[in-house]
Amino acid sequence: MPAFAGMTQKGIKMKNKKTQSGFTLVEMGIVIVIIALLIGGVLKGREVLGEAQITSVVSTIKSVDMATKAFVDLYAYLPGDIPATPGPGNIIPNCGAPCNTAGDGDFTIDNAGGAALGTVVAANGEGHVAFLNLAAAGLYMGISPAGGITFGSGLPKAAIGGGFWMGSSNGTTNALTSGLSPSAGNYLVLNGSVATVTTTTGKLTAEQTAQIDLKIDDGIPTSGIIYWAGRGGCVAAGAYARTDINKRCTVYARILN
Repeated sequence: MPAFAGMTQKGIKMKNKKTQSGFTLVEMGIVIVIIALLIGGVLKGREVLGEAQITSVVSTIKSVDMATKAFVDLYAYLPGDIPATPGPGNIIPNCGAPCNTAGDGDFTIDNAGGAALGTVVAANGEGHVAFLNLAAAGLYMGISPAGGITFGSGLPKAAIGGGFWMGSSNGTTNALTSGLSPSAGNYLVLNGSVATVTTTTGKLTAEQTAQIDLKIDDGIPTSGIIYWAGRGGCVAAGAYARTDINKRCTVYARILN
């Protein structure tokens, strides 16, 4: 006698319904697991990408520092600062206009109009021509000796967004950031756009800025080699506001230390 011979039609339907319901729950569980794995993968991917971007920024800062030191060894002047005599076009190969624009030879990469560190770089100013000189000398790749003041042309792009130009601090000017006076020296400025540093031009969160600082310097935003900028939100009570997720921090990185 078949096993189901004694079962009513209603009983068979109920058994099938239970079986179908069981399979549905299993399938739902599998879907939930897959979704969780996908979300975890996306989040991990973002984390890895973020770490790679920070590493790239740190690498760029170190590369520019080394290239600048090598340039000084070769030409006895800072890039962008070679005066009309001898003239950058006369001593650097492949250095036509605007790479051949002369500086003042004061061993400082001057800000536009002598303004504070963080003032927008001027076309053919020392903070722009510095990179053109490095490129023509074969000491820095990825930009053109004839490039203009756009990131990826005559100024380096940053993997995290925005890009770099050069400038200087006299040790007393507040660098456009209340309470901040970077020590005297020449600096790389990492900003979100080719514009004077403000609360809206930064490209990094406080956490990202802190990570860069820790990889190169002391992790303190108001001392050492790495300084913050942005005029608000990036730093609180002398420390990076690492829970603030807004991208409004700019980095000043001192070179030739």
